[in-house]
Amino acid sequence: MANRPFDHIAIDLAGPLPVTDEGYLFLLVVTDICTKYVVIRALKNKQSDTIAKQLISIFGDYGFPRIIQSNNGTEFRNALMTSLSKNLGIDRRYSTAYHPQGNGSAEASVKIALNTLRKMVQSNSRDWDHYLPIVQLCMNRYIKNKSLSSPFSLMYARRVNLPDDYTNKEKYPLPKDVMTIKELEERVNYMENVIFPAINERTQKINEEYSKRYNDKNILVNIPSGTHVMVRLNSRSGKLAPLYEGPYTVVRKNKGGSYELKDEQNELMHRNYTPSELKIVHIDESNIEDEYYELEAIRDHRGPSGNREYLVKWAGYGERANTWQKAGDFTDPTIIQKYWDKQDELKKLEHERAEQLVNKASSNSKYNESNRSSTPKVSDEKKVHSVETKKRTLPTKLSREERLLKRRLNKEKK
Repeated sequence: MANRPFDHIAIDLAGPLPVTDEGYLFLLVVTDICTKYVVIRALKNKQSDTIAKQLISIFGDYGFPRIIQSNNGTEFRNALMTSLSKNLGIDRRYSTAYHPQGNGSAEASVKIALNTLRKMVQSNSRDWDHYLPIVQLCMNRYIKNKSLSSPFSLMYARRVNLPDDYTNKEKYPLPKDVMTIKELEERVNYMENVIFPAINERTQKINEEYSKRYNDKNILVNIPSGTHVMVRLNSRSGKLAPLYEGPYTVVRKNKGGSYELKDEQNELMHRNYTPSELKIVHIDESNIEDEYYELEAIRDHRGPSGNREYLVKWAGYGERANTWQKAGDFTDPTIIQKYWDKQDELKKLEHERAEQLVNKASSNSKYNESNRSSTPKVSDEKKVHSVETKKRTLPTKLSREERLLKRRLNKEKK
C-alpha cells in the first residue's frame, strides 16, 4: 500500500511498436500505486541509459519515488538502474520472471494504454507518439472503482478541464475570490490527512475481499523440499510442443513464495519459479531406467490422422526392434513435428527432381524434331545410312523410375 502520490510506482515497457517518423519504438508506462495516475513516454530504444534519462525527467515533474517495482527484464535490472536507485535512495522491487501478476498495476496500465492508442491512431501508425499526451489524459480522467475518484483529481486535487467553450461566462463565470496560499496549504493537508488515508482504507478492504474470493477458489499447496515437479513452458515452438519440461526437484521455498529447483545433475536452475508454473509429479525413481527408452528416429507412419502410428527406431537397437507407436506414447511431440517437416522436404525435392527430368526429356525431343526438319532430302542409295543416323539421334527411353515421376507430376498438374 502507498500512502501518498508517487511514493510507490510501477514501471513497464510496451513494444516494439511501428517505428514513427521521429524514430520512436517503445512506450514507457509509469503507474502511481496510490492514485493510479499514469505517465506515458515514447522511447526510441529500451537501453538502460534511455530509460534512466526518461525516468529522471518524470521524477523532475512528480518528485522522486520511494519504491520502484518492475519485472526482471534486463532493461530494468542492470548496473545503471541499480546505481541510480542506490544514489537516490530508492527501494527497488522485482516481480518473479514469467509471472506478470507480480507487477499487475503496470501490466494493466500497459494493456489499457495500447488499447486506447490503437483506437486513436487507427491507420496513422507512423505518428502514434503524437497521441500519447491525450492517451495519458484519457486514462487519468476516468473514475476508478477502488478510490471512487479519478487519478487526475487525486494527483492534482482538482477536476480536469476538458475541451469546451470557456468563453461562455454564464456557464463558466470567473471566480469571485482567488484561493489564498493558506487555503491551498489547507487543501494539501486535507488530501494527505483525510482523502488519501480514506482511499487506502477502502482499497485495502477491497483487496482483502478479492483475496478471500481468490483463496476460496484457489487453494495454494505448499510444495515440500524434495518434491518432483514439472515446469510449465512459457514459450513454445508450436502447438505440438510440450507444455511442461522436467522433472526437477524442489530445493526450498523463498520468502516471496517462489521455489528454487535443481535438475537431475543437482545443479540449481537459473531462476526461481512461482507455484502457478509448477506441476507436482510422482516418480518411482527405481523404475525410471526401465520405463523410458531413447528414440533415435521415426522411420515411417501409417493410419489416418486421428489414429496414426509411427514406426520408431530405438537408440542402441537394430532395425528388427523397431515398433509402431501411437502419437500419445511420445514424451516429446516435437519429434513428430520434425518427422513431418522432413517429409515435406522430401516431397519438395522429389517434385523438383521430376520437373528436371521432364524438362530434360522435353528439351531432347524438341532438339531432335529440329534436326529432322532441317535434314536435306537424300537419294535412295543413302536411305540406309540416313535411317541409321536417325536411330542414333532418337532420345533414349526413360527409365521406370523416371516414367513414374513423370506420371505423378502430370497428375499433380491436372
